[in-house]
Amino acid sequence: MQSQFVSKLRRNFYLLSKNFPGNEEVLVQLLYAWLTRENVFWYSRPGRAKSLIATSAFGMFDDATVFSVQCTKDTPEKKLFGNIIPHAMMAEGKEIYNLDGGLVKAVFAFLDEFMDLS
Repeated sequence: MQSQFVSKLRRNFYLLSKNFPGNEEVLVQLLYAWLTRENVFWYSRPGRAKSLIATSAFGMFDDATVFSVQCTKDTPEKKLFGNIIPHAMMAEGKEIYNLDGGLVKAVFAFLDEFMDLS
């Protein structure tokens, strides 16, 4: 008997493939990445709905935290990882970051224009 999770995953991927025809290959790569807990590096020309597909795919999972950022060469570290905690820096002399809401604690991350980062 098929688990409820597998049934939901199949149904959602079927809907994604119908909503985004021509992207079946990347959807299968997403599925494999999730099953193996790996990453997907998706490079294609502009206008291929990468952001929309990623948002839709991540939305399949209830209560999953998603980190999304438009990267540029000037994107600061704090935008990705969080702000430095000043009192920890003053007391201990170490750079300690508040990781809440950043890339580190997210279940899913979408780094748009990743190759533009310095």
